[in-house]
Amino acid sequence: MKDTIMQLYDGEIHPAERSYTKDSTAEKLLTKFSDSADWLTDNLEGEAKAKLLELINCHNELDSITAYENFRDGFKLGAQMMISIMMGGES
Repeated sequence: MKDTIMQLYDGEIHPAERSYTKDSTAEKLLTKFSDSADWLTDNLEGEAKAKLLELINCHNELDSITAYENFRDGFKLGAQMMISIMMGGES
């Protein structure tokens, strides 16, 4: 079995990809969001449809930024914990 660093380097781990457990709350909400967005896209026209698509695109971009920042902050915290352990910090 490869160690985690090798898996990450070889592209076998994809931190930005998300998967949800079937029937989880997150999966259900994602389906509901997608179904609602599809319905609205199909039933709106003109400026209202354009504003909806703009809203969806902004939401997707914000979600991506938030996911990255959460990953980065978690990684930093983990590294800080390891440094504290290695430096003989309190256990």
